[in-house]
Amino acid sequence: MYRKWVNKEWIRVTKGDCIDYDQIRDDILKDSEQFNINLIGFDVRNSTQLRTQLQNIGLDVEPFPQTYARYSSTSKLPRYLLAVNALIIIAILFWLG
Repeated sequence: MYRKWVNKEWIRVTKGDCIDYDQIRDDILKDSEQFNINLIGFDVRNSTQLRTQLQNIGLDVEPFPQTYARYSSTSKLPRYLLAVNALIIIAILFWLG
């Protein structure tokens, strides 16, 4: 799946067998010239240097831990929307009688 995303240029990969934080920083800086980046989320594990570099350049950063607790609220949204839509449909059917 990731290869398809890379081929469509939806994501970028770093060369080699480890994360190249310098390339990530350079890509973010290049993107910041084209886009108005309001906030950058970063994983709190192993990104201290990158975070510091981005802050020193003037970009706002915020921790975004890659944990279940962080993602659980967003994973519940589709289920909530389905329930709301079902209630609306039931209400319309009841109203139509």
